[in-house]
Amino acid sequence: MFLPSIYYFILTSAFGLLLCNIPLLNLLGYESSAAMGVFIGLLTMWSTARTFRNGHLEMPWLLGRKTNPAVSFVKQFLGHQLLLILPFSLLALNATRVQNCDPWVGVQFWLLIPPLSVFIAQSITWLGYALTPRFGGWLALLMALSEFSYFLWQLAMQPPIAGYSWFFGWFAGSIYDEALSVPSTLVWARMWVFSQALLVLALVELRWRKIHFWPRRGWYLIALGACLFVFGIGSKQDSLCGIHTHETVRKALGGKAESEHFIFYYSPVQINAELLRLLKEDAEFRYWELRNFFHEDPVQWRGRKIEVYVYPNAETQQKLMGSRNTFVARPWTHQTHLRWRQYGDPILAHELAHLFTAPFGYGPLQMSGKWWFMIDTGLVEGIAVAADWPPAELDAHYSSAAMRELKIAPDLRKIFTSAGFWAQPSRKAYTMTGSFVKWLVDEYGIEKFKVLYRTKDYKSAYGVEVEALIGDWERFLSTIQLDDRSLALARFKYTRKSIFGKTCARTIGELQRQSKVAQNQQFNQRVVDLQRQMLELQPKNPDRKIVLIQYLVLLGQLDEAMSLIDELMSTDLKAYRFARLHELKGDILWKMGNTLEARQQYEQCTILGTSDAKMRLLSAKLSSLKYENSDIEQLSQKYLLDRNKVAKGLQLAMSWSQLAPLDPLPKYFVGLQLHRLHDYKGSLNQLKDIVMPDDTLDEQRRLWVAWNAFHLDDLDLAQKMFVSLQSASSARVRGLALEGMKRVAWHKQEAE
Repeated sequence: MFLPSIYYFILTSAFGLLLCNIPLLNLLGYESSAAMGVFIGLLTMWSTARTFRNGHLEMPWLLGRKTNPAVSFVKQFLGHQLLLILPFSLLALNATRVQNCDPWVGVQFWLLIPPLSVFIAQSITWLGYALTPRFGGWLALLMALSEFSYFLWQLAMQPPIAGYSWFFGWFAGSIYDEALSVPSTLVWARMWVFSQALLVLALVELRWRKIHFWPRRGWYLIALGACLFVFGIGSKQDSLCGIHTHETVRKALGGKAESEHFIFYYSPVQINAELLRLLKEDAEFRYWELRNFFHEDPVQWRGRKIEVYVYPNAETQQKLMGSRNTFVARPWTHQTHLRWRQYGDPILAHELAHLFTAPFGYGPLQMSGKWWFMIDTGLVEGIAVAADWPPAELDAHYSSAAMRELKIAPDLRKIFTSAGFWAQPSRKAYTMTGSFVKWLVDEYGIEKFKVLYRTKDYKSAYGVEVEALIGDWERFLSTIQLDDRSLALARFKYTRKSIFGKTCARTIGELQRQSKVAQNQQFNQRVVDLQRQMLELQPKNPDRKIVLIQYLVLLGQLDEAMSLIDELMSTDLKAYRFARLHELKGDILWKMGNTLEARQQYEQCTILGTSDAKMRLLSAKLSSLKYENSDIEQLSQKYLLDRNKVAKGLQLAMSWSQLAPLDPLPKYFVGLQLHRLHDYKGSLNQLKDIVMPDDTLDEQRRLWVAWNAFHLDDLDLAQKMFVSLQSASSARVRGLALEGMKRVAWHKQEAE
């Protein structure tokens, strides 16, 4: 067997030790296997090239010797495999100090990626020396760089943000998609690499026909099989390996439509004619809104319409573009890939905002950066948040101020680098950069920001350095008045760790994905089983127990749920977790018929502070407790505690309304369900003449009245209701009302 030099063992061991000290790469898993695939691939090329140059593995055609190259190749391959043993062992032992929740998955990645990286690296180096003994190593390196360049081109120009390559095996896409397991597409892709390596060796045989790796007939049969395998998988890349192109994605989605500024590719199964009309209208409004914000017209500038790929669900999106939770806009391709969940979805505005920066972007990617490809992710995402500025209980300014008050805000100066941005939890990074950029635009105007975006030179754009601007922004945030409820909401939203700081992030992410699928399918017992599995891995995580309690209540296992609540309440928890526990305890007591104590628990939630949506639900529960021991109570309880589907919710709400015709609460919920089903006229009839006793519910009712009227083209009523909501107590409702007024103004302008 060919044994590599001791120095190669030292190098691979040192690399393994390095991985042991880098978060996310410090255990057997996808990231460490991909990193080792690159390292061992390059090291194999170097080792093989040195062997040829030093004459330790002489090419028989150079000296006329009748040796067997196949035997030499296999011996060398096995020797290179030995180099993987030490780093593999080090990472396996590292599990004694860094928890590895699913080592078997890590072993699978290590079997699929590094060994085949060795095989393809050694094969192309042999081919290089077969073609040119003098420059064989450089030729092999050129082949590897060409393959990697093709991978980058596909990543930039085709829909998928994930892909496959010789050495690192699989690029899984955005780190925000934490759920990860070994996909079948990776298995097929690595089989494809293996067959490519065999074909490379076939080229060596064809180059030197006098030398035979094995008996001629056997060789040709194997070469033919490898060739068929390569081209067979290559012709089915989309279905087998998940390597999609624009054409295959469009074919898979199935639908195409156009509006003034857009071409939509969508699934007709998910988007019917009415939803398609709403999608077109929503997109055109966003275009008008963003054109006014940026003073740019990218369709006119580019000379063609924007292409919008709309995926029906997370699983289809992952299959076609390699991401479940990450949406993409590429300024250089004039395209965006997203899921459109409902009319007014801020995701559409955020992704389109990226395309509006193309006219003043830098380099071939038309984004903010330097040296062509060094992207300033903070400015790129910051301007998208600033342009979108979605209505929320806490906008980016309030959230940033709250994070600073709570001492959980990252240093903004460090976020304006790609590494610094991705190292932070997404909510923190997007929110703080969005707040800073919005302040810059409001304070100095969009034109100066365009200079900054293009040049990354704060001094040229604003006359001062970035430190001075950040200081002014921080002083602006210090003037924002925050109450305890705002701080509690911010603590709830922004205490989530980034993937680099989580325990078993990939394993937990995959279990959470499975749990979400089970929730959507209403497999409540499956959800409970998965939550218990996650609790075994994270026994001290209170959020896991809270979700478990929620589904135990749905399954009717009230005693166990109450026991877990009492156990958690005896620990030191944040206010928002206590609020959720009090609500769940109230639900259990209500189911048990103890309405008096249930009321006390719900009222305790409102004292602790919670979101607007939760406050509306608590208000409805408190109002429903008056129907003690009646058929109406049973219906209200089923609607508020047990229903899942919209259709089922409508049926329950209508039955509830028939039994309590004088109560505005069931009419409110009937109107809500009809609005979700796009029956705007029916929803308006239910909502327009009732008055809710609670301000939070009545503000939401008036907001639905306004949107129903808007969709029915009763713009006067819509505008009247939107104007009345400008003084609403909820910042979210005020923001939605302001957006509604903009939509009314746009609609009138389009009608003229």
